[in-house]
Amino acid sequence: MKRIIRFNRWSILWSWFLSYSLILLIPILIGFFVYVQVRQLVETEINRANAALLEQVKQVLDGQMDSINRMSVQVAFLPQVRGLLYAEQPLTEQTRYSITLALNEFKNLTVAHEMVADSYIYFRKGNFLLSQSAVYDPDDYFQTHHATSNNAKNEWYSLLNHKYMGDLVVYPYTNDIGVTKQAILYMRSLPAEDRGESLATSVSVLELERFQEPIQKVNWINQGSVFILNEENGVLASTKEDIRLPSSISYGQLSGKSGTVYETWDGEEMAVSYISSDSARLKYISVLPVKVFQEKSSYIRNLTIVGLLATLMIGAATAYMLARRSYHPVNKLVRSLSSQAQFSIAEVKNEYSLIFHALDQQNKVLRNYLFERLMKGRLEMNFPLSEALETHGITFVGERYAVLLINIEDYSEMFKSQHADNESQRKFVQMIVGNIVEEMCRQQHLAYTTDLDDMLALLINVQDGSDEEVQEELYRLIGEARQVIETKFNIHFTTAISRIHLSTSGIPMAYQEAWKAMEYKMLMGSTEIIQYEQLQSHEPDYWFTWEKEQRLITAIKAGESVLALGILDEVFDAMHAHKLLPIEMVRCFLFDMAGTVMKALYEADYSRVSMTDHQKSLWRLLECENVNDIQKGLSDILRQITNDLSQKKNRPSGLVDDLTAYIQSHYQEANLGVAAIAEHFGMNPVYLTRVYKEHTKDTLLDALNKARIHAAKNLLADSELPIKDIAEQVGFFSSNTFIRTFKKMESITPGMYRDMLKGLMKT
Repeated sequence: MKRIIRFNRWSILWSWFLSYSLILLIPILIGFFVYVQVRQLVETEINRANAALLEQVKQVLDGQMDSINRMSVQVAFLPQVRGLLYAEQPLTEQTRYSITLALNEFKNLTVAHEMVADSYIYFRKGNFLLSQSAVYDPDDYFQTHHATSNNAKNEWYSLLNHKYMGDLVVYPYTNDIGVTKQAILYMRSLPAEDRGESLATSVSVLELERFQEPIQKVNWINQGSVFILNEENGVLASTKEDIRLPSSISYGQLSGKSGTVYETWDGEEMAVSYISSDSARLKYISVLPVKVFQEKSSYIRNLTIVGLLATLMIGAATAYMLARRSYHPVNKLVRSLSSQAQFSIAEVKNEYSLIFHALDQQNKVLRNYLFERLMKGRLEMNFPLSEALETHGITFVGERYAVLLINIEDYSEMFKSQHADNESQRKFVQMIVGNIVEEMCRQQHLAYTTDLDDMLALLINVQDGSDEEVQEELYRLIGEARQVIETKFNIHFTTAISRIHLSTSGIPMAYQEAWKAMEYKMLMGSTEIIQYEQLQSHEPDYWFTWEKEQRLITAIKAGESVLALGILDEVFDAMHAHKLLPIEMVRCFLFDMAGTVMKALYEADYSRVSMTDHQKSLWRLLECENVNDIQKGLSDILRQITNDLSQKKNRPSGLVDDLTAYIQSHYQEANLGVAAIAEHFGMNPVYLTRVYKEHTKDTLLDALNKARIHAAKNLLADSELPIKDIAEQVGFFSSNTFIRTFKKMESITPGMYRDMLKGLMKT
């Protein structure tokens, strides 16, 4: 059954339809032009009338707001006021004196302004309020001037604790004779220059009548309404109290300095003109009925609309028939391509894009296949390589080549908040890594990227420089690319670099070298840059000897966790010292290590159920691709096994008691440290510290410092010795070290500690 592939609005069917419509739309455009001109004349008259009306309001009120703003800024920068910002309860005598000075300066600045009924500053930290007449407790001021039946004290405090930069808020205010009216609060947070935490709020109470007087005097007011709107969409003043602005008219929607919008209000179309204040974040809004100016243009508008609709219907039908006839052969080609496409139709813009997308996809497949055959040495004897490369836009300069293999290790952090198809995520990550690495390599050489065996392969056409210089340059470029990718995208990958080879016939050898180098990530770790040039052959030297195996088995059977882990670290350190060992020998060692652990479990008569669990864990570990992960897993298994065996044998911890007793009897010796203690007991310092911490939760150094500080506290309490002498008596080399250690452990200096004890004794 024939069908038309559905595309979005960019389909060429719609493009052709619009092209044909352009010819037929000429009369429509002419009629529309006539209507627009008439409409513009009407809008010009409306705008001119409203602009003149609003400009009068703006000139009057902006002048007054400038004066209030200057007064508020002067208050904010009064030294006496700024000095009270950090004052806290209880108020000191000095603070109260500063309040008196601030009150006088504040009153001198604010009392003479004709629009200001009252002014006050609420200090948050000190919890007091400074008005023109006195210093108030905030609760008392609220009850006197702001408390109404519908007004809660918490609401007023919440209002004061906001951040303000010269904002206007409508709020009830009771004057000195007890009359309560709506007033406008001009609010500014202090300090004014700090956009961080607000420490105080300066409030100027403005009489609402002062705002209404200018707009009541404006001409033509009986034909419309004028409003003053603040940034929070609150109406500060209006010419008609019984009329409210609809919710569709807000401060944010009235963008720009001035303009006109049209709104339907109570079933009637209104022209809403506005102009922004230059002195405050206010909008002066005029609302006039459009019918006042539009009556004469109604007939022309209706006649124009009827003509436009008729022309549009006839023209659209004719244009669609012509476009559909031209689109039919293109649709047949699109149906054929879409049935074979390996991508979503939604990914393409229109039919042309689908055709180009299909051809581009096929070209990429052929390009990748060519690179795969080239790198793996599968080209036929007389294969025209130059012509094939030129077909895909690939150009080689010179006869030196290297291969880079990139294995993506982890990109989970990049998609942790998204749920996408894993395959699409992998392709996206490969695109990011491939593009960045290729761009970095192209700074010095020619580079081409392809997908190969679930990895990214870069064929580098080496330009200038010796082989050693090129190797160093590639290592540096890959390092920079890795840093960018890991930092910006949280993608981690391993890179293998081959040696430099001559001619295209050496490319397969370069690929084999890079593949061999990639295998060494097991030993050298993931996310590394591995150069085949560094991989040198070594004489076989098996470091896991029979003697070490027996020591490890003995430590495991005895439940000696620290000793067993030490032997494990020793063996793995020996292996890491031979970084470039054959991978086969490393795998042999890992199997040998797993077998040793199982031998120890059998000889220790370990629980069969637990032994089976550990055996499964060991085999899972051997499937890891990183030696460091295997070592960490083995350490966890050994730690659990030895802890189980140690608890089973319930051996006493006499060594810890001996260490504690030795510290208590020798802490006065200045040269006593972890190394000296370990030497006395003939043991390794790291081992002794680990054993001691497992039993006491303290390190040896912490225990030694505690003993010394305890003795020092006794001397500070019972003697008048200088701090320096006390430090020497308890084993510290210098008084500075003693003071630093004492303060770290007691959160107080020795001198302050002694003074505190003397004060307690006096009381």
